[in-house]
Amino acid sequence: MITVPMVVIRDYLPVLQQLVTAAAPAPGKTAFVRHPKTWQTGTLAMADLVCMVFDDDVPVALVPETARKLAEELIERSHQVESRHGIAH
Repeated sequence: MITVPMVVIRDYLPVLQQLVTAAAPAPGKTAFVRHPKTWQTGTLAMADLVCMVFDDDVPVALVPETARKLAEELIERSHQVESRHGIAH
């Protein structure tokens, strides 16, 4: 614990308030994970890449082998989560 005299706090309080406000996360950005509302996948005609876009974010481009590995991991993780809760699809 740090103790600071009121005289010092009074002089620096406006600056500290600005720093705390500037460091505070923007509204809607406080979650530890992001739940996209929409997504799209596609390919690029000019490059051998598989693309995915969540909401209106910047597209993510993957080489086909990496895209397949990601798909396999997503399926595996989905099965793990479903089996934890007894959900079967």
